[in-house]
Amino acid sequence: MHPKSIKELGSSRNFRIILQLFIFLILIVFLIWAQTPWIFFVIVFLFVTLFFTMFFWQQYAFPDFGIAEHFLLTKNILINQFSKSNLILSIKNGKIEGDYLLLKNKPDIKILNIDHKSAVLLEDTSNQKSVLFNGVHIIYGNPKIIGVFYLGLRFVQIGPREKSDLGPKHSYESLAEYHLRKETTEKTLTRLVSGDLIFPSFSIFYKIEPAGKEKMENTQFQGICKEVASGIFDLISTEKIDEFIVFQLLKKWNAFCENKSLHEILVESPDSFEFLFINEFGIRSRITLDQIFI
Repeated sequence: MHPKSIKELGSSRNFRIILQLFIFLILIVFLIWAQTPWIFFVIVFLFVTLFFTMFFWQQYAFPDFGIAEHFLLTKNILINQFSKSNLILSIKNGKIEGDYLLLKNKPDIKILNIDHKSAVLLEDTSNQKSVLFNGVHIIYGNPKIIGVFYLGLRFVQIGPREKSDLGPKHSYESLAEYHLRKETTEKTLTRLVSGDLIFPSFSIFYKIEPAGKEKMENTQFQGICKEVASGIFDLISTEKIDEFIVFQLLKKWNAFCENKSLHEILVESPDSFEFLFINEFGIRSRITLDQIFI
């Protein structure tokens, strides 16, 4: 797992290959023209130069770091680059880059790079929880990540956008696109007591709104995790919060439609839905019923 985009990963890999080739060529020259101690000297010189060059530039990027933190950051970056380890994890727009969520055995994380729209909830070995916001954070004690949150405005749409979404596979669609459309469309499928089938369309907007990041207690994020988690070892992601809100919406919608006729639903359907209980955790939402397709 590498927490980088494909473009950044390719650029980083190219730089590493060029650097390794450069070192290899120098070693060949010294192997031919010099004695063995000089080869060792060149290797040490190159790594020391690279190490202190990174250390120098990090002082401008992270002026609040102490000397020990700069050395740890430099060491972990070098290890991560040359050994392809999983020491550095990036969180962007509330999502962990790479395949971290898919790994059954989570790797040790030494550095978290969190953007300004994200927050991460950690739990240490003594079950103490803490929240990290934007910035580069050096991690001690190997805590586990139990929640990743997006602090921007989140939009989720379920149900058909238009009547044609209910139709068969289009010629211009791939099989994967067709199945995704079918899954999204049929998620709101509602069977009435009359046997009629309807497909409501909903737009969901929500945002986690901390009163103030510096003063905010992690109990808000702990509350979200406790409410959303389906298992004790669940890692709460943005997608899981989406699924939780969608589940609550469909539960409320099905309760509203119970024992009602199609006419009653069309006449009595509210324009929007509110969930007061999720407001307790600082999640502000606006959910609208856009249309009902028959």
